[in-house]
Amino acid sequence: MPPNPLKVILKRIILTGYPLRCHKKKGVIRYMFFEPKDIKYFKPVEVFTKNGLKGHIRASLGTHGLMKCTFNDFLKQNDVICMPLYRRVFPTWFERSWNPDAALPVSDKDEVYDAEAEKQAIEETKDQDINDE
Repeated sequence: MPPNPLKVILKRIILTGYPLRCHKKKGVIRYMFFEPKDIKYFKPVEVFTKNGLKGHIRASLGTHGLMKCTFNDFLKQNDVICMPLYRRVFPTWFERSWNPDAALPVSDKDEVYDAEAEKQAIEETKDQDINDE
């Protein structure tokens, strides 16, 4: 893929939660959030279940991250409630991609192990030890 700064790259994660109580189209969801302020922040985002239901967050319950949700059909106890989150990711800057004449970055990690140089260094230290005696 050629480098293009105008292309949008998105990273997606899915937050999941599980029903604590179910009653018809309403349910109390847990384990998705652990703070009421997080529930308040993500309230406009739509949630969905693995079985295809769609719903919305209605309110926060208590101080441990429980929330009330309503769905478009009957909720089951074995459903998994999901919330997709997207974030824009920028490509790492590698100058050689845009400028072929640029030098490669050199760091200590990039050094190549040279067995011959290692053997030579060991021989030199042995020779010095022998000469010192």
